[in-house]
Amino acid sequence: MVDQLKAYNMNLMVSVWPHVANNSQNFMFMNTTGLLTHDANGRTMPTNENLYISDEFNPATRQFIWDRVKTNYFDYGIKIYWLDADEPEQSRPDLQWWYGRHDDEIALVWAREHQRTFWEGLRHELPKEEVIMLSRQAWIGSHRMNVAVWSGDIDSSWEELLKQIKVAQNVALSGIYWWTTDIGGYRHAGLSDDEFQELLLRWFQFGAFCPLFRLHGERYPPLPNNECGFSGGHNEVWLFKYSSQIISIIELRESLRDYVEYHLNISAENGTPLLRPMFYDFNNDEQSYNAEDQYMFGTDYLVAPVYTYQVTSRSVYLPKIRQRNSVWQHYYTKEKYEGGQRYNIATTLYDFPLFVKVSSNDDATVD
Repeated sequence: MVDQLKAYNMNLMVSVWPHVANNSQNFMFMNTTGLLTHDANGRTMPTNENLYISDEFNPATRQFIWDRVKTNYFDYGIKIYWLDADEPEQSRPDLQWWYGRHDDEIALVWAREHQRTFWEGLRHELPKEEVIMLSRQAWIGSHRMNVAVWSGDIDSSWEELLKQIKVAQNVALSGIYWWTTDIGGYRHAGLSDDEFQELLLRWFQFGAFCPLFRLHGERYPPLPNNECGFSGGHNEVWLFKYSSQIISIIELRESLRDYVEYHLNISAENGTPLLRPMFYDFNNDEQSYNAEDQYMFGTDYLVAPVYTYQVTSRSVYLPKIRQRNSVWQHYYTKEKYEGGQRYNIATTLYDFPLFVKVSSNDDATVD
């Protein structure tokens, strides 16, 4: 299967959860050799679903888990891992002991050590290749192990979309510059809902201007139990109501591949995030500190996502550009705007407020 996917120029990513079931072939060994978390009396303790949490602070645990991953996945050519539920989900914080230390001391650093399991294993096997993993959690230092983070199982709502626009900027300021959301949100969205279909379109417009561009979510109605992917409904772009507009957004993102790579290389060199708040670039502009529902994407693009149902316009603040003879150009209408002012920008289902820095003396437009 992996070989067939590679023939299509695709790479397979496998989701690995940090739980060990009590009926797993690995449980007995891990339970008797101190590789699982325990209580103050040394007894291993299950979560509410009879699952156990691996003790990732223990180097022996990390080595054992990687050996299993290598044998069952890596050796088949699977080199990308999705570390889901790595808070860890369903742990027992008040009772959990990690490598002889109580949870109060450890907190969420566990997530970073879980990521270290895969980082050290991949680095050993692929010393000269690029490595990336997707995680639902991060901690200080996670970015040094090439961890990309997404915001987890969020709601599929307009309120959540606005929240994520703000979350994106705060995550960037924390030093984590590989970040994304589930486009459309994750939770319980019906494809027959016209409002959700519009939300999907607007979320794609936001998602295309995140460091990682990713669609994921639980859709309804679910597929039959005898079909692949029965845990959720259809999530294919071509089945969405506004598929033509969404495909145009995908093509726009693809056209920015070199631009994104250029700015992510800068991120790797000095930590400057690709997605950042307005005041990061316009720190002398007081209004830029108040424009929390818009942001910069690299040095040239100003993004103001639409986060209201059936809206036909939204307010956008365009800061004054320091470079002489430079103005803002609307990506879609090609109209030019002077900086230092707030504008009410019209929007349709075929566009959104997206601006690019250009020269005011240049008749050429940005395609």
